[in-house]
This record gives sequence, structure tokens and C-alpha cells, in this order.
Amino acid sequence: MKIIEPGIVATDFGGRSFDLRPGEEMTEYQPAVAAMINGFQLAAPNASQPSLIAEVIHTAVTDGTDQLRYSAGADAEQLLAMRAKMDDRSFMAMMEG
Repeated sequence: MKIIEPGIVATDFGGRSFDLRPGEEMTEYQPAVAAMINGFQLAAPNASQPSLIAEVIHTAVTDGTDQLRYSAGADAEQLLAMRAKMDDRSFMAMMEG
């Protein structure tokens, strides 16, 4: 078993593959949706190319080690380094922004 921990990836996740348009029937979710969209927009300039993530996956599958976790992308490395220095409550508070 291997765990790939990517950051933001330069895909169309927030576009046609994940419809985030507000709907009248789901107004209670709009603050969370707006925060998520804002987070994606702020992170987008640092997004990793899908090919980088594919390289990390290939390495994980073929390296012959028992390494469990692989970070993929500079933003993921930064976030995981911060996570290692925080307790769960502090990390969650940071992520909730």
C-alpha cells in the first residue's frame, strides 16, 4: 500500500468536472462553497502539472521500498511540513482559515 499526497493539481476539477454553481435549493452550503472556490483560486497559481503527480505515482509503484507516503507538488510538501509541526486542532483551525 502507498499513499500519494498531492497538492493542487492543474486540472479542470473546479470547472466542468465539479459543478459549483449556486442552487437555490442548497443555499445553506453557499458559504462553504464560496470558501472552497476562493481557496482553489488562491492556490491555482502554484498548481502542479498532472505529469508531476504521475511521476510520483510511478516512483511509488516501482521504487521497491516500503515507504508509505509520497508528497506530490511543492504546495503539498509545504503543507505537509507545516502539518508535521502542529497538533490536530491547530492544523484544522488553520485549514478552516
